[in-house]
Amino acid sequence: MTPRQRIKPNQPVPLSARIVEDAIEAILVYYSVLDAPINEQDLIGRSRDSYTVKVRAVVMFFLKTECHWSYPTIGARFERDHTSVINMVRRTRTLVPEQEMDDVYDYARTRVAEALTDRRLNLLRGVS
Repeated sequence: MTPRQRIKPNQPVPLSARIVEDAIEAILVYYSVLDAPINEQDLIGRSRDSYTVKVRAVVMFFLKTECHWSYPTIGARFERDHTSVINMVRRTRTLVPEQEMDDVYDYARTRVAEALTDRRLNLLRGVS
């Protein structure tokens, strides 16, 4: 069973799934350019190396603070218990310097805005 199948369909998620996927993708691209390539399977996996843990923490923190997802929803997305997510979100402030977090957020917001603009233009043009 995948994490998406465990999330109840009537659970409130303020942002569309597509926007959230764009944001996660942007964070992964940001860190892949900075250091080693990383993908979503790395985040869902059980790896405990410091780089993967840091990126996983940033994504979870983003989902909690920017997307307003609940801890159980984030946990289901990453195949983790909600208490693990609570711990990771709390630890993020010590794992990631504030300036780096600001840079990641700015990059993710810019990429999501560009993706939304592209989609709107395609809708206006009649391209799907």
